[in-house]
Amino acid sequence: NERWKIIIQDWAKKHVNGAEYEKTMTCASLMTSISYYVDAIKYFEKCNEIAEKESNRIKIAKVKSLMAIAIKHSGKYKKALTIQEECLRLYFRKDRLAYASTLSDIGNTYRLLPEYGRALYFQKRALRFFRRINAGKKDVAKTLIATGNIYLNMRDHITAKSYYLKAEKLFESFDDISTEVINLNSIASIYIRLKQYNLAETYLVKANDLARNLSIARVIAVIENNWGVFYDKMHKPEMAEPHFIASLQISQQIHDSYQTYFIIKNLIDISEQQKKYSEAINYI
Repeated sequence: NERWKIIIQDWAKKHVNGAEYEKTMTCASLMTSISYYVDAIKYFEKCNEIAEKESNRIKIAKVKSLMAIAIKHSGKYKKALTIQEECLRLYFRKDRLAYASTLSDIGNTYRLLPEYGRALYFQKRALRFFRRINAGKKDVAKTLIATGNIYLNMRDHITAKSYYLKAEKLFESFDDISTEVINLNSIASIYIRLKQYNLAETYLVKANDLARNLSIARVIAVIENNWGVFYDKMHKPEMAEPHFIASLQISQQIHDSYQTYFIIKNLIDISEQQKKYSEAINYI
C-alpha cells in the first residue's frame, strides 16, 4: 500500500504539469483505479478544498462525484448518497452528461442500501437521459449493467440477464476492459443461479482471461468470489475455498465492507459443509 502511494505521488510530480489541483486529482484518481479508497478520499478532500476556494461550481461537482464513489466503495453509503445528491444540483443545467452519470451513481448507491425501487427509478432516469442527449455507448452500457445488478439483487434473473446481454452487444463498439469484465462476470452469476453451469463457466473463463492484465483489485476480488460460488454450487467446497480466501484478502485490503460481508458468509457456509466448524467460528 505505502509503496504504491509513493510511486503514484512521484509519478504525478514528474509527469503532471499544472497547479496543485491537477496533481492531487491525478493521485486521487490513480488511488481509486487501484481500489485504495481510503487514500483516494484524502486526496479528493484536498482537491475539494482547492476547488471551493476557486468557487468553481463544475470543478467542485467533479471532485465530489468522484469522492462519493470512493466513499461508497468504502461502505459509507448514506454519506455517499448525500454528496451525490449535492452533485446532481451542481450539474443541473450546467453539464448534461455529468448530470445523467450522477443519476446512475445515485441508483448504484440506493442498490447497496438496499432500496431497489429508488435504485431502479434513478437508473431508468439515467438511461432515458443518456439516450435523449445521444450519449456514447459506453455510458449506456454501464447504466444497463447497473440496472441489471438491481434485478439480480431482486432475484429477477431473467430481466437481469436481458440487461447484461444488451450491454454485451455494445462492447463491440468501444474498448473498456474493466467494465466488460464486470459484465461478463455478472452474466456468469446469472447462469450460476439458473444452474446452467456450462454457460456460467464459459463466461467466467472469458472474464478471467480479460482480467489478467488488469490491476483493479475490486474487479479481481469479484471474479475470485464468483469462482468460489461456482465451485460451491458444483458441490466442490475444497475448490471454492481458495477463491473465497483470495477474494476476502483483496476486499479487506481495499476496505470493501459490502463485498467482505458476502465472502465471509460464503466461507462460513463451505467450512460447515466440510465440517470445519472451528474455521467457521473464526470467520464469525
